[in-house]
Amino acid sequence: MKNTIDPYWYVSAFEVYTDSTPDVFANGHQQVKLTVGVKAINGEGQEVALTPTEVANTKMVMYRRVDQVLPFDHFDSLGWSVSRHYQGYDYFPRARPANDRPVSAGQPTLKNQDKAFHYYEFYVSCNALSAVGQTVDLAFMVKGDNGDKFCTNGQSWYADGTSHNSPPPQQPYARIHVHRPKSYPVDNFILSALTDMPDSPTLGAIRNRLATLSLQESATHTIALRETTLSPEGMIQWSTPLEADTHASFTGYVEPGRTEINWNKQTAVPTGNIPLPELKTPIVDKASLILCTRVDIKRTPDVFSGPCPVSIVDAYGTHHRLKVQFKLGDRHVLELMPA
Repeated sequence: MKNTIDPYWYVSAFEVYTDSTPDVFANGHQQVKLTVGVKAINGEGQEVALTPTEVANTKMVMYRRVDQVLPFDHFDSLGWSVSRHYQGYDYFPRARPANDRPVSAGQPTLKNQDKAFHYYEFYVSCNALSAVGQTVDLAFMVKGDNGDKFCTNGQSWYADGTSHNSPPPQQPYARIHVHRPKSYPVDNFILSALTDMPDSPTLGAIRNRLATLSLQESATHTIALRETTLSPEGMIQWSTPLEADTHASFTGYVEPGRTEINWNKQTAVPTGNIPLPELKTPIVDKASLILCTRVDIKRTPDVFSGPCPVSIVDAYGTHHRLKVQFKLGDRHVLELMPA
């Protein structure tokens, strides 16, 4: 097979862009979007895109410690990770820098026909609280199929490791500021009033009601919820401690943007013979708690009466914990409490 590796290939220039705010919560989920533009030249003086192997061999390194390479899709001992994939969490909540420009997600694309820079996207995250307050400078390292390496900090090497001239350092380089994830007291988590579920019959004491769970940072700002999990999934309580009592209330929950209602196992939370409700329309950015009241559930041993631990991941990727329980003495009311 003919050897197609070009020994004279090199990178003549770089561009580096921070396409989100240059800040990140150290929660392991939120990301900073960075884009590197590469102008590569082959042995015939033509501008070329990186080959698939060269794209795969493009790394992110510490600007002043190029031997410290950020691992892809897992965290190193210092709490840093890089990915080629956007995880879906909102970027840090601050106005975009004036010199930012949006770059669309997807495959690398040719942005400037004259300069022939090809652009490649990366997403950086941090999960180490020990990094909070730090400012970290990052660089891109491109390795050609001929073995030569070029870095956006201005360094470059031949395949044998010796240095050679390269493009000047990209200024400004990728600089990321690390912040402590925000935590909130239980009062910032709002449980709405219970309302009857749509298309759900109400027959005396038989009701299916829903309350939404949201995170209110301030009077004017609600933070969307991405994930919500109750473990166990629900609880049950009867009207009285009498063994013959069949009047009970039990709960389930729905994750944000979903319609599937999660119920506890029947041995822990029996639900009787009346059909369970269904949620037909998803409620975005909020979790939902379902409260059902019934008149046909015989008291059984080893049931779970609460409270239910609640695990929440907000739109920025920060994890929160609290609990939900029946209000003392009232099985028709749910309330939140600290974890």
